[in-house]
Amino acid sequence: AGVAAYLFLWALTPEADARCVVKLTTSLDETRAKEGDSVRMTVKVINASDRGQGMAVAVVGLPGGLALPEDFKQLKRYQELPADGSRPRLSTFEVRGRELILYWRDLAPRQVIELPVDLACRIPGDYSGPASRAYLYYNADLKHWAEPLKVTIAAK
Repeated sequence: AGVAAYLFLWALTPEADARCVVKLTTSLDETRAKEGDSVRMTVKVINASDRGQGMAVAVVGLPGGLALPEDFKQLKRYQELPADGSRPRLSTFEVRGRELILYWRDLAPRQVIELPVDLACRIPGDYSGPASRAYLYYNADLKHWAEPLKVTIAAK
């Protein structure tokens, strides 16, 4: 048990809890870019259950060197009520350090939400972000984890 506990402490991505009904994937359209370029990150959140779920959260780890646009225009657009009266793609968001935190008031059965988010390549270097995770807000003990995003940014 000691070795297993030791390995867990040093894992880059903790093991996902199979009981978590919220699943998460994250990806970058480019893992190599140049300073000043834009890289698209895609966040996909899935309700893997046949039942609707309450408030859901996705905490997305951002690699250093990449930055969200200062006006957050894209994320704010996702919060707008669509013309057809359906649900917005995102309830709200916040940024804490290198993490983008996304919230949904509820998830429909088997709902899949895909959010493209454009990031600016600011500082040259090789970067890896923290692991990302998703969970139901009122059951944060059960988390689904996603591998850290990695990017290499070359100088102009």
